[in-house]
Amino acid sequence: MDEIWIFLFSFLSAFLVCLLLMPSYIKKAKATGVTGLDIHKPGSPAIAECGGVILILAYLIGLFAFIPFINEALSLEIIGAAATVLFASFIGFIDDIYETRWRIKVLTPLIGTVPLIVMRLGRTTMWTPIGFLDFGVFFYFLILPFIVTASANAVNMFAGLNGQEAGSSAIMAVALLFLSIRLVKPMGSIILIPFLGALIAFLFYNRFPSRVFPGDIGTFGMGTVIACVAVLADL
Repeated sequence: MDEIWIFLFSFLSAFLVCLLLMPSYIKKAKATGVTGLDIHKPGSPAIAECGGVILILAYLIGLFAFIPFINEALSLEIIGAAATVLFASFIGFIDDIYETRWRIKVLTPLIGTVPLIVMRLGRTTMWTPIGFLDFGVFFYFLILPFIVTASANAVNMFAGLNGQEAGSSAIMAVALLFLSIRLVKPMGSIILIPFLGALIAFLFYNRFPSRVFPGDIGTFGMGTVIACVAVLADL
């Protein structure tokens, strides 16, 4: 896993997929009325919504690009991370369509915890600032659900200004990538490299003046990627 070109291939795959598919998505979303009002611009123009579907698609393509080059253990963790992100993103998509109440929205990412729990069966320890701790059964029913739910909702609550959700997620991803490299946590780098590629491309369209919003499908997905890094890379 020391070959830099593998990471570069993953980064470019996610970056190019998001960069090239987003213009078509924006046009189609506007044509079909999948839009939201940008209240921070004069006249509150209609902006394409749910752009997170392209962001997450690009990320997953970049993530799966690693599989032919890594061992089976890391491949299984990639599949677990991808399933967790997909679950959370799908829940966000449902919320985008039906506009659920906040009290329900806050708890729905709990469902996305299931694949992550399966990946960690038999392992109840986690690194903390005071070292590794064994949480026992509470790791599955309290710690993991809290990490995923808190991360997904934290990014979702950042929503408001153009580029704020994706920009803040990119900053967190860079910091976590630095830690992954310094602490030699290959799973952290694997999860984060394609994530950064997709985010940077997405910001071309989401920065001010934004042409597309991520929607809950995007914010839940972004937050869940951060949660997967924390759990699977012990960061």
